[in-house]
Amino acid sequence: MEQVREFSWKGLTVLAKMDEETEFLTTLPRKSRFVVLLLLCFCFVTFVFLYALSPRSTVHSIDDLKKAWHMGQYNIHRLNIEEKTLKSPSNITHAQSSIYRFDHSSGLVVSKGDILRLVIEARDVAGKRTTTGGDMWYATLNSLNPKASTAGKVVDNGDGTYEVTFYVGWEGVARIDIILVHPKEACTFVEQKVWPAEDRVVWLGTYKAKREPRNKEYTQTCVLRRNETDWGNMCEYWYPKQIGETLLICGKPTDKKRWTCNDLNALKSLDARIELAASELIEGKEYLFDNENIMQIVEDGPKHIKIEGMKRQQVVEALPPCRPGLKAPSSEGYWLNDQWHSLRCQNFQWGANASKSQEASWCLRGKEVYFLGDTTARQWFEAFQESIGLKFFLRNDDAHYRFFRHHPSLNLSVLYQARPLLMTSFQVPFEEVQFEVDLLDSLKNTKCNYIVLLSPWSDTNWDRASFTERLNLMKDAIERLTVRCPEARVVVRGPHPVEHTTFKSSTYAENILLLKIRDLMAKIFRYSSASFLDVWDMGLAYPSPNKRDMPNEVIQQGVNLFMSYVCQNRKKYTE
Repeated sequence: MEQVREFSWKGLTVLAKMDEETEFLTTLPRKSRFVVLLLLCFCFVTFVFLYALSPRSTVHSIDDLKKAWHMGQYNIHRLNIEEKTLKSPSNITHAQSSIYRFDHSSGLVVSKGDILRLVIEARDVAGKRTTTGGDMWYATLNSLNPKASTAGKVVDNGDGTYEVTFYVGWEGVARIDIILVHPKEACTFVEQKVWPAEDRVVWLGTYKAKREPRNKEYTQTCVLRRNETDWGNMCEYWYPKQIGETLLICGKPTDKKRWTCNDLNALKSLDARIELAASELIEGKEYLFDNENIMQIVEDGPKHIKIEGMKRQQVVEALPPCRPGLKAPSSEGYWLNDQWHSLRCQNFQWGANASKSQEASWCLRGKEVYFLGDTTARQWFEAFQESIGLKFFLRNDDAHYRFFRHHPSLNLSVLYQARPLLMTSFQVPFEEVQFEVDLLDSLKNTKCNYIVLLSPWSDTNWDRASFTERLNLMKDAIERLTVRCPEARVVVRGPHPVEHTTFKSSTYAENILLLKIRDLMAKIFRYSSASFLDVWDMGLAYPSPNKRDMPNEVIQQGVNLFMSYVCQNRKKYTE
């Protein structure tokens, strides 16, 4: 009460002073009052103008996030000093200073079916050529008429130069784009510091006890850890068959009478904590992920080429059927009028017309098809059914983590299921999803009529050791399945490039990690019974932003390539 009275008294004092000042102004002559008001207006406008020009902080560093999380005293002066000291060093590769040129075997005019060769020379901001490799580059070739594009293969020579090769699969005028995605320093930092780091994946775990009359919930933070045993007051969840030595660790419920560790029901990602962990991890290296060092176009080099008709003496070798163990070609393929032409194996446009849809139907008749992964796998689940002439509609019983369809006309069952420990903003219940290993081991029908697509590529927040072990356990489960069922078809989908749209994705440098994951997956599944479906170039080459959820054209062509792997005995279904 005393505080209220004191505040009220102060308020009355302020009002009294305002009345005195108002009375003073009203006693002035009219001209003097006008001058005073004019001066006040001038001061106000000046203040607004200076405020608009003043630098204001954004969430680019640990200090910004600490302010948002109330973790420490925010000091704008300290932040400005840090930003000035974290500018890019002058010796890292600079896109505006780098150049590219034709190799001695290529020029401004090439023929359809040729290999176009370029050389990139990486230079620093002063124009001095770098003497080591390690930078990450994108190279694309695009035409408007016809609508065509392809991605170039970039080979690091280790001396500051890079060889780029394109397969030219069409005629017309094409534009060359060379992009510095990340300099070597960022790639090295991500590989050595970011990828091995734990605690980059954080979930909010929900405990729900069925015995509770109102089914009340309790939430705690969950993370993945390895090679530790003393967790104190934590809940430990072991999945040795599925993810090896990696543990899921969650905070233990405080009310033990209501909830126990066995009551963990669902997980969803805790994005704010993930971003905080990202900012702490890169503290002192923020400059590597500034806009000036990400996705910068190299301007100094030939911009266009002319593609003429194919030379008569050229012989195009027949591509092998799509199957496991195929060697990666110098170019994965090219786009022409929204169709992907693979140069690795024979892919077909299964949904192009009624005849092709019928061929696909014969291949898939009586099959059980499984799509396991994130939302990109769900998109393929939907497009897969469209490709064989079956319309997909949402139903009331669909959950975001599980879709099931049965098509009696083909006796075809199709299931999409999210995997446990998925990074998603929606809750995924444990009881309704399976690890990839568990699903593969559960397929024991003597008909062996299985087709499986696995899509584990998007777990960039997993540390390298945990992700590698999980892939190897997945490979072992695939081998067990194909021993039981030699006719089963398993395809493992690789990653596609994803542009940086958030602070977290930029600081975790997703494209560096995704490219590393692509190489790791290709190596692990190279000599397995599964087919590794490499869609990196398909996504990179298509003329649209590289979002996590790709355009329908890319999704449909990816599904066509998937079906070319699982229906590779094409003649068997058309005789």
